[in-house]
Amino acid sequence: MRGPWVRLLAFVWIVFAGSIAVAEAQEVRIALVIGNSGYAAVGHLPNAERDAATIAQTLRDVGFKTVRVASDLNSSEMRRIFRDFGAEAEKADWAVVYYAGHGIEVGGTNYLIPVDARLKSDRDVVFEALPLDQVITSIEGARKLRLIILDACRDNPFLNQMTRSVATRSIGRGLARIEPEGGTLVAYAAKAGQVAFDGGGENSPFVAALARRIKEPGLEISMVFRAVRDDVLAATNKRQEPFVYGSLPNEAFYFRPISPSDAQAKLPSDPASSASLPSVSPPAANPQVSPRPKPPRVPSTTKIVPEERQRASNQRPSPPRAGISTPPKNCFTFNGRSYCE
Repeated sequence: MRGPWVRLLAFVWIVFAGSIAVAEAQEVRIALVIGNSGYAAVGHLPNAERDAATIAQTLRDVGFKTVRVASDLNSSEMRRIFRDFGAEAEKADWAVVYYAGHGIEVGGTNYLIPVDARLKSDRDVVFEALPLDQVITSIEGARKLRLIILDACRDNPFLNQMTRSVATRSIGRGLARIEPEGGTLVAYAAKAGQVAFDGGGENSPFVAALARRIKEPGLEISMVFRAVRDDVLAATNKRQEPFVYGSLPNEAFYFRPISPSDAQAKLPSDPASSASLPSVSPPAANPQVSPRPKPPRVPSTTKIVPEERQRASNQRPSPPRAGISTPPKNCFTFNGRSYCE
Protein backbone atom coordinates (compact mmCIF):
# COMPACT_ATOMS: atom_id res chain seq x y z
CA MET A 1 0.00 0.00 0.00
CA ARG A 2 2.86 2.35 0.63
CA GLY A 3 4.14 2.20 -2.94
CA PRO A 4 1.19 4.09 -4.50
CA TRP A 5 1.21 6.68 -1.69
CA VAL A 6 4.94 7.30 -2.10
CA ARG A 7 4.51 7.74 -5.82
CA LEU A 8 1.61 10.15 -5.27
CA LEU A 9 3.60 12.24 -2.78
CA ALA A 10 6.56 12.24 -5.15
CA PHE A 11 4.34 13.55 -7.94
CA VAL A 12 2.92 16.28 -5.69
CA TRP A 13 6.44 17.24 -4.60
CA ILE A 14 7.67 17.49 -8.17
CA VAL A 15 4.70 19.64 -9.18
CA PHE A 16 5.21 21.89 -6.14
CA ALA A 17 8.93 22.24 -6.86
CA GLY A 18 8.14 23.08 -10.46
CA SER A 19 5.71 25.83 -9.46
CA ILE A 20 8.32 27.38 -7.17
CA ALA A 21 10.95 27.23 -9.89
CA VAL A 22 8.62 28.92 -12.38
CA ALA A 23 7.75 31.68 -9.91
CA GLU A 24 11.41 32.29 -9.12
CA ALA A 25 12.33 32.34 -12.80
CA GLN A 26 9.81 35.12 -13.44
CA GLU A 27 11.45 37.40 -10.85
CA VAL A 28 13.92 40.08 -11.90
CA ARG A 29 17.18 39.56 -10.05
CA ILE A 30 20.15 41.86 -10.45
CA ALA A 31 23.54 42.05 -8.79
CA LEU A 32 26.51 44.38 -8.52
CA VAL A 33 29.85 42.67 -7.82
CA ILE A 34 32.97 44.68 -6.96
CA GLY A 35 36.49 43.46 -6.36
CA ASN A 36 39.05 46.08 -5.26
CA SER A 37 42.55 44.62 -5.33
CA GLY A 38 44.94 47.23 -6.72
CA TYR A 39 45.25 49.78 -3.90
CA ALA A 40 47.68 52.60 -4.60
CA ALA A 41 48.69 53.51 -1.06
CA VAL A 42 48.87 50.02 0.47
CA GLY A 43 49.64 46.51 -0.64
CA HIS A 44 47.78 44.55 -3.29
CA LEU A 45 44.86 42.35 -2.17
CA PRO A 46 45.44 39.09 -4.04
CA ASN A 47 42.04 37.48 -3.65
CA ALA A 48 39.55 40.35 -3.92
CA GLU A 49 39.29 40.40 -7.71
CA ARG A 50 39.26 36.60 -8.00
CA ASP A 51 36.59 36.34 -5.29
CA ALA A 52 34.43 38.86 -7.12
CA ALA A 53 34.70 36.90 -10.37
CA THR A 54 33.71 33.69 -8.59
CA ILE A 55 30.63 35.23 -6.99
CA ALA A 56 29.59 36.90 -10.27
CA GLN A 57 29.70 33.59 -12.13
CA THR A 58 27.84 31.84 -9.31
CA LEU A 59 24.99 34.36 -9.47
CA ARG A 60 24.77 33.93 -13.24
CA ASP A 61 24.61 30.18 -12.79
CA VAL A 62 21.58 30.44 -10.51
CA GLY A 63 19.65 32.64 -12.91
CA PHE A 64 20.36 36.30 -12.10
CA LYS A 65 19.21 38.39 -15.04
CA THR A 66 21.90 41.08 -14.75
CA VAL A 67 25.26 40.79 -13.00
CA ARG A 68 27.48 43.86 -13.26
CA VAL A 69 31.14 43.26 -12.40
CA ALA A 70 33.65 46.00 -11.63
CA SER A 71 37.15 46.02 -10.20
CA ASP A 72 39.66 48.50 -8.83
CA LEU A 73 37.21 51.40 -8.57
CA ASN A 74 38.33 54.81 -7.42
CA SER A 75 36.20 57.10 -5.26
CA SER A 76 34.22 58.80 -8.03
CA GLU A 77 33.67 55.51 -9.88
CA MET A 78 32.27 53.84 -6.77
CA ARG A 79 29.80 56.60 -6.15
CA ARG A 80 28.67 56.62 -9.76
CA ILE A 81 28.22 52.86 -10.03
CA PHE A 82 26.09 52.67 -6.89
CA ARG A 83 23.95 55.57 -8.09
CA ASP A 84 23.32 53.78 -11.41
CA PHE A 85 22.66 50.48 -9.68
CA GLY A 86 20.08 52.16 -7.47
CA ALA A 87 18.09 53.15 -10.55
CA GLU A 88 18.12 49.53 -11.76
CA ALA A 89 17.16 48.18 -8.33
CA GLU A 90 13.85 50.05 -8.43
CA LYS A 91 12.77 47.77 -11.29
CA ALA A 92 14.00 44.55 -9.70
CA ASP A 93 12.65 42.00 -7.24
CA TRP A 94 16.10 41.09 -5.91
CA ALA A 95 19.06 43.47 -5.61
CA VAL A 96 22.34 41.97 -4.40
CA VAL A 97 25.66 43.72 -3.79
CA TYR A 98 28.91 41.87 -3.22
CA TYR A 99 32.01 43.83 -2.27
CA ALA A 100 35.52 42.46 -1.78
CA GLY A 101 38.21 44.90 -0.71
CA HIS A 102 39.21 47.01 2.27
CA GLY A 103 36.65 48.38 4.70
CA ILE A 104 37.02 50.44 7.84
CA GLU A 105 34.97 51.68 10.78
CA VAL A 106 35.59 55.22 12.02
CA GLY A 107 33.50 56.83 14.72
CA GLY A 108 30.91 54.03 14.55
CA THR A 109 30.37 54.43 10.79
CA ASN A 110 31.39 51.78 8.24
CA TYR A 111 33.15 52.74 5.01
CA LEU A 112 34.20 50.92 1.83
CA ILE A 113 37.62 52.06 0.64
CA PRO A 114 38.28 52.85 -3.06
CA VAL A 115 41.65 51.96 -4.57
CA ASP A 116 42.78 55.59 -4.81
CA ALA A 117 42.21 56.41 -1.12
CA ARG A 118 45.18 57.66 0.91
CA LEU A 119 43.53 58.05 4.33
CA LYS A 120 46.40 59.86 5.98
CA SER A 121 44.11 60.89 8.83
CA ASP A 122 40.79 59.85 10.25
CA ARG A 123 39.30 63.08 8.88
CA ASP A 124 40.07 61.99 5.30
CA VAL A 125 37.81 58.95 5.53
CA VAL A 126 34.66 61.03 5.13
CA PHE A 127 35.94 62.52 1.85
CA GLU A 128 37.79 59.55 0.33
CA ALA A 129 35.73 56.50 1.32
CA LEU A 130 32.15 55.48 0.64
CA PRO A 131 29.80 55.14 3.63
CA LEU A 132 28.00 51.81 3.87
CA ASP A 133 24.76 53.72 4.34
CA GLN A 134 24.99 54.89 0.72
CA VAL A 135 25.28 51.29 -0.44
CA ILE A 136 22.17 50.35 1.56
CA THR A 137 20.32 53.32 0.11
CA SER A 138 21.19 52.27 -3.44
CA ILE A 139 19.22 49.00 -3.15
CA GLU A 140 16.27 50.12 -1.05
CA GLY A 141 14.02 50.30 -4.13
CA ALA A 142 14.09 46.52 -4.77
CA ARG A 143 10.65 44.99 -4.28
CA LYS A 144 11.46 41.80 -2.37
CA LEU A 145 15.05 41.03 -1.35
CA ARG A 146 17.84 43.51 -0.60
CA LEU A 147 21.15 41.86 0.21
CA ILE A 148 24.64 43.25 0.76
CA ILE A 149 27.59 40.88 1.17
CA LEU A 150 30.74 42.48 2.54
CA ASP A 151 33.98 40.56 2.25
CA ALA A 152 35.72 43.65 3.57
CA CYS A 153 36.82 42.93 7.13
CA ARG A 154 40.44 42.29 6.24
CA ASP A 155 43.31 43.41 8.45
CA ASN A 156 43.40 47.05 7.44
CA PRO A 157 46.85 48.47 6.57
CA PHE A 158 45.47 52.03 6.55
CA LEU A 159 45.29 51.95 10.35
CA ASN A 160 49.08 52.00 10.66
CA GLN A 161 49.46 55.27 8.73
CA MET A 162 46.39 57.21 9.85
CA THR A 163 46.72 60.05 12.33
CA ARG A 164 43.85 60.93 14.63
CA SER A 165 42.58 64.48 14.42
CA VAL A 166 40.18 63.79 17.30
CA ALA A 167 41.53 61.70 20.13
CA THR A 168 38.10 60.36 21.08
CA ARG A 169 37.19 59.20 17.58
CA SER A 170 37.30 55.43 17.36
CA ILE A 171 38.98 53.59 14.50
CA GLY A 172 37.98 49.97 14.36
CA ARG A 173 40.03 46.98 13.28
CA GLY A 174 37.01 45.63 11.39
CA LEU A 175 33.56 46.78 10.45
CA ALA A 176 31.10 47.72 13.17
CA ARG A 177 27.78 45.94 13.58
CA ILE A 178 24.76 47.59 12.02
CA GLU A 179 20.97 47.41 12.23
CA PRO A 180 19.56 47.80 8.70
CA GLU A 181 15.91 48.47 8.04
CA GLY A 182 13.50 45.54 7.75
CA GLY A 183 13.69 43.62 4.52
CA THR A 184 17.45 44.14 4.15
CA LEU A 185 20.25 41.73 5.01
CA VAL A 186 23.89 42.70 5.40
CA ALA A 187 26.21 39.71 5.54
CA TYR A 188 29.75 40.14 6.86
CA ALA A 189 32.52 37.72 5.95
CA ALA A 190 33.65 38.15 9.56
CA LYS A 191 31.52 39.37 12.43
CA ALA A 192 31.98 42.86 13.84
CA GLY A 193 35.54 43.48 15.04
CA GLN A 194 37.00 40.33 13.43
CA VAL A 195 39.37 39.97 10.51
CA ALA A 196 38.53 38.00 7.35
CA PHE A 197 41.27 35.78 5.94
CA ASP A 198 42.26 35.60 2.27
CA GLY A 199 43.29 31.97 2.65
CA GLY A 200 45.85 30.09 0.63
CA GLY A 201 43.64 28.93 -2.23
CA GLU A 202 42.11 30.46 -5.32
CA ASN A 203 39.34 32.01 -3.20
CA SER A 204 38.97 33.07 0.40
CA PRO A 205 37.34 30.58 2.80
CA PHE A 206 34.23 32.75 2.90
CA VAL A 207 33.78 32.94 -0.88
CA ALA A 208 34.53 29.25 -1.38
CA ALA A 209 31.77 28.36 1.07
CA LEU A 210 29.34 31.01 -0.22
CA ALA A 211 29.65 29.98 -3.88
CA ARG A 212 29.07 26.35 -2.98
CA ARG A 213 26.03 27.01 -0.81
CA ILE A 214 24.37 29.43 -3.24
CA LYS A 215 24.29 26.65 -5.84
CA GLU A 216 22.77 24.12 -3.46
CA PRO A 217 19.16 23.52 -4.59
CA GLY A 218 16.34 24.08 -2.14
CA LEU A 219 18.45 25.89 0.47
CA GLU A 220 16.57 28.91 1.82
CA ILE A 221 18.67 32.06 2.12
CA SER A 222 18.81 32.05 5.92
CA MET A 223 20.07 28.47 5.79
CA VAL A 224 22.61 29.46 3.13
CA PHE A 225 24.36 31.83 5.51
CA ARG A 226 24.06 29.44 8.45
CA ALA A 227 25.78 26.78 6.40
CA VAL A 228 28.45 29.29 5.26
CA ARG A 229 29.08 30.23 8.89
CA ASP A 230 29.73 26.60 9.84
CA ASP A 231 31.93 26.03 6.77
CA VAL A 232 34.12 29.07 7.46
CA LEU A 233 34.46 28.30 11.16
CA ALA A 234 35.68 24.83 10.25
CA ALA A 235 38.06 26.11 7.53
CA THR A 236 39.65 28.77 9.78
CA ASN A 237 39.80 26.74 12.98
CA LYS A 238 37.11 29.02 14.49
CA ARG A 239 39.15 32.19 13.94
CA GLN A 240 36.64 33.71 11.50
CA GLU A 241 32.88 33.72 12.00
CA PRO A 242 30.65 35.18 9.29
CA PHE A 243 27.65 37.07 10.57
CA VAL A 244 24.37 38.39 9.16
CA TYR A 245 22.60 41.54 10.30
CA GLY A 246 19.04 42.56 9.49
CA SER A 247 15.81 40.68 8.89
CA LEU A 248 13.56 39.54 6.06
CA PRO A 249 9.77 39.29 5.74
CA ASN A 250 7.88 36.04 6.28
CA GLU A 251 8.69 34.65 2.85
CA ALA A 252 11.05 31.94 1.63
CA PHE A 253 13.92 33.13 -0.60
CA TYR A 254 15.99 30.69 -2.66
CA PHE A 255 19.05 31.41 -4.76
CA ARG A 256 18.36 28.10 -6.46
CA PRO A 257 14.91 26.62 -5.87
CA ILE A 258 14.43 22.91 -6.38
CA SER A 259 13.53 22.25 -10.00
CA PRO A 260 11.51 19.20 -11.10
CA SER A 261 14.74 17.50 -12.19
CA ASP A 262 16.32 18.21 -8.78
CA ALA A 263 13.23 16.81 -7.03
CA GLN A 264 13.26 13.73 -9.27
CA ALA A 265 16.94 13.14 -8.52
CA LYS A 266 16.24 13.17 -4.78
CA LEU A 267 13.58 10.46 -5.11
CA PRO A 268 14.36 6.72 -5.29
CA SER A 269 14.08 5.14 -8.70
CA ASP A 270 11.36 2.76 -7.47
CA PRO A 271 9.38 4.33 -4.62
CA ALA A 272 7.43 1.12 -4.02
CA SER A 273 10.56 -0.97 -3.52
CA SER A 274 12.14 1.66 -1.28
CA ALA A 275 9.41 1.45 1.34
CA SER A 276 11.03 0.04 4.42
CA LEU A 277 8.44 -2.61 5.13
CA PRO A 278 9.49 -6.08 6.34
CA SER A 279 8.76 -8.77 3.77
CA VAL A 280 6.51 -11.57 4.98
CA SER A 281 6.72 -14.88 3.06
CA PRO A 282 4.54 -17.98 3.61
CA PRO A 283 6.12 -20.75 5.71
CA ALA A 284 7.97 -23.37 3.73
CA ALA A 285 6.40 -26.81 3.49
CA ASN A 286 8.09 -29.60 5.50
CA PRO A 287 8.32 -32.73 3.32
CA GLN A 288 8.87 -34.99 6.39
CA VAL A 289 5.52 -34.19 7.95
CA SER A 290 2.53 -35.94 6.35
CA PRO A 291 -0.61 -33.90 6.11
CA ARG A 292 -3.26 -34.60 8.77
CA PRO A 293 -6.13 -36.69 7.37
CA LYS A 294 -9.46 -35.03 7.15
CA PRO A 295 -12.12 -36.41 9.51
CA PRO A 296 -14.98 -38.34 7.84
CA ARG A 297 -18.02 -36.35 7.10
CA VAL A 298 -20.90 -37.08 9.44
CA PRO A 299 -24.31 -37.04 7.74
CA SER A 300 -26.70 -34.68 9.31
CA THR A 301 -29.95 -36.00 10.87
CA THR A 302 -33.17 -35.72 8.94
CA LYS A 303 -35.15 -32.75 9.90
CA ILE A 304 -38.85 -33.39 10.44
CA VAL A 305 -41.13 -30.75 9.20
CA PRO A 306 -44.34 -30.04 11.15
CA GLU A 307 -46.57 -31.88 8.61
CA GLU A 308 -44.53 -35.12 8.83
CA ARG A 309 -44.42 -34.85 12.63
CA GLN A 310 -48.24 -34.68 12.72
CA ARG A 311 -48.57 -37.66 10.37
CA ALA A 312 -46.26 -39.79 12.51
CA SER A 313 -48.23 -38.98 15.65
CA ASN A 314 -51.44 -40.15 13.99
CA GLN A 315 -49.89 -43.59 13.33
CA ARG A 316 -49.08 -44.34 16.98
CA PRO A 317 -51.37 -47.03 18.62
CA SER A 318 -53.81 -45.66 21.17
CA PRO A 319 -53.61 -47.22 24.68
CA PRO A 320 -56.65 -49.30 25.76
CA ARG A 321 -59.28 -47.51 27.80
CA ALA A 322 -59.57 -48.39 31.45
CA GLY A 323 -62.52 -50.72 32.51
CA ILE A 324 -63.10 -52.27 29.09
CA SER A 325 -61.88 -55.85 28.54
CA THR A 326 -61.44 -57.56 25.28
CA PRO A 327 -63.66 -60.73 25.06
CA PRO A 328 -61.55 -63.87 24.97
CA LYS A 329 -61.68 -66.25 22.06
CA ASN A 330 -62.73 -70.03 22.09
CA CYS A 331 -64.58 -69.92 25.44
CA PHE A 332 -67.09 -72.68 26.61
CA THR A 333 -69.09 -73.65 29.75
CA PHE A 334 -68.91 -77.04 31.53
CA ASN A 335 -70.80 -77.99 34.72
CA GLY A 336 -71.63 -74.32 35.43
CA ARG A 337 -68.08 -73.06 34.97
CA SER A 338 -66.57 -71.03 31.97
CA TYR A 339 -63.34 -72.10 30.26
CA CYS A 340 -61.30 -70.10 27.62
CA GLU A 341 -58.26 -71.01 25.63
